[in-house]
Amino acid sequence: MSLPSKIILGMGTGRCGTLSLAEILNAQPNTHVTHEEAPLLPWDHEPNSGIIAKRFARMRRKRNSEFIGDIASFYLPYVEEIIKAESLTLISRPSLCTGHFFNTAMMPFCFLMM
Repeated sequence: MSLPSKIILGMGTGRCGTLSLAEILNAQPNTHVTHEEAPLLPWDHEPNSGIIAKRFARMRRKRNSEFIGDIASFYLPYVEEIIKAESLTLISRPSLCTGHFFNTAMMPFCFLMM
């Protein structure tokens, strides 16, 4: 049995390069990354709902690559659940995104699940 795929999750506030990030990651060998994959997650949710673990399991079932993932702003309210679901490495980059009232240190960043 092979090792489970590593999950890459990217997050940003929107209009800050998430689509470009998904395209760059998806262009890498043995990688399948989507942008805002349906079904979209609700912003309001029950804590510890298990929705993230189910989403990761579905990604692993449906994709056959070493690295799989999704890039979307709707993961932002699920950060605690993401941290509990998998061990991870945080990769971040400062953004020069202008016109947003959000702190630019938040835009966009990626989790690489190990």
